[in-house]
Amino acid sequence: MGEAAGPPADEFCRDNARIQAYHCEVKLYEQAVVMVAIIGYSRAHPEFEALLTEYLRKLTGVGPALNAAGARVVELIDPNGARKAPSWSMAWLQRIGLQETNVVRLSLFATYWVNKYIAVVKSLDDFRLS
Repeated sequence: MGEAAGPPADEFCRDNARIQAYHCEVKLYEQAVVMVAIIGYSRAHPEFEALLTEYLRKLTGVGPALNAAGARVVELIDPNGARKAPSWSMAWLQRIGLQETNVVRLSLFATYWVNKYIAVVKSLDDFRLS
């Protein structure tokens, strides 16, 4: 399995088992970010609903995990109340058995995902359906 992009694993973990879990989670969340962005975009641009349907069709074997990750992405990008980037990142890392308490690192980690979402939405703005 190819490694996903994302924040470098060695920022948070050293052992191979944790690194593999980290990369699997990053890949899942990259897919979730794209899914959430297309869902939101297709609400304002119904012509993108077919793109969403096709994107979801291409993703196999990740259904419930992808939906859960998508819900967590929404919590980060559209929180009810104050933004809680450090706690969001801490929970993300804890799900794969990692402990991180450095607020700066946790904030940067969350910022990575918010920026990823923004980049996808901007790409959709430039995308032309034929």
